[in-house]
Amino acid sequence: MRSSYRYDPKGQIIELLHEDREGVLDRYQYQYDLSGNRTGITKERRGLKEESGDYRYGYDAIGRLEFVMKDGDPLRCYSYDAFGNRINLLEGRKTTAYTYNALNQLTEKSIRGAEYPTTENYSYDKRGNLIQTLENGTIKNQYIYGAINRLEKAVNGKGEAASYQYNGLGYRVGKQEGRTADIHRLGDSLDPLNKLEEQKLDPVKDIRYTIDLTRGYHNLLEKAECREQEDSVQNHTQTYLWDGNVASFYGENADTPQYYLQDELGSPVRIEGVDGNLVQSYGYDEFGCDLYRNQGEVQPFGYTGYQHDAVAGTYFAQAREYVSGHGRFAGKDQIKGLASLPRTLNEYIYCFNNSMIFIDMDGQFPS
Repeated sequence: MRSSYRYDPKGQIIELLHEDREGVLDRYQYQYDLSGNRTGITKERRGLKEESGDYRYGYDAIGRLEFVMKDGDPLRCYSYDAFGNRINLLEGRKTTAYTYNALNQLTEKSIRGAEYPTTENYSYDKRGNLIQTLENGTIKNQYIYGAINRLEKAVNGKGEAASYQYNGLGYRVGKQEGRTADIHRLGDSLDPLNKLEEQKLDPVKDIRYTIDLTRGYHNLLEKAECREQEDSVQNHTQTYLWDGNVASFYGENADTPQYYLQDELGSPVRIEGVDGNLVQSYGYDEFGCDLYRNQGEVQPFGYTGYQHDAVAGTYFAQAREYVSGHGRFAGKDQIKGLASLPRTLNEYIYCFNNSMIFIDMDGQFPS
């Protein structure tokens, strides 16, 4: 297994190549405009013909992503309001319209042209955190936040629930997952603070995280999982090795590590075993939506190295949660914007709506 990189004189990556014993596994070739925006990616991915192809990206005058084309055909088109909020997404015959309040909080998403038209409505607490999603009037997700504005409880419409623990420095150090049987009969008047705390998660999966306290992100060293069954308890541990980004992990058997192959943003695209056999493949759209719906099955890391949370339907971005389907964070930015840089004033948008060259590793500021 080998990965190689080529750069232009400006230091911009122009080719990323992953090879194994059979030859080319993934090849990415990149093009840029004079402003440094990534205008093209040619993807060659073994076994993933639907994702392979020639992608072209267009931007507006202030660098926001406007359209994506694949092999000459329109794939997705985005439009924004004067405050940087995404107001329309055109994807094939499907049109998604977004509505916001005066605080730039997404309040409604309406999907038309799809097989099943849907309308989602969103509610927020007084601190600006997303606390409820309704899909066609039915509860889809609910969230509770703690004193330090971190997500502490989440429940979805499937009856899956999770609770989260943090240490005194604000690092997430624990999580419990289970099911709550009452979610479907609680209705749209559910008070999450009162009702969710009454719910018992059964069976419970208890997860403990060992964190590198010297790092604000890319800091998960070990995940220990204990799953309670009716007549037994199963324990699983994964340990992670880092080299700038996560490089490998191993379970109970340290002699059989599994290796990460990543794209230019640090998102895992393949997991390979020590014998070179392919374990898992991943893919993402331009804002991190999971193309193959398999994140978290083998290991926890996803888009740009965020940890994916299947219960909450979000990515854990340290300071707050990222919702890839909206291209926005679920809570306000802790670092306020500057009047001299207007694109920093919207407290919810992700990476100035240009996720092709920016990443936000700690949920506080893009780089």
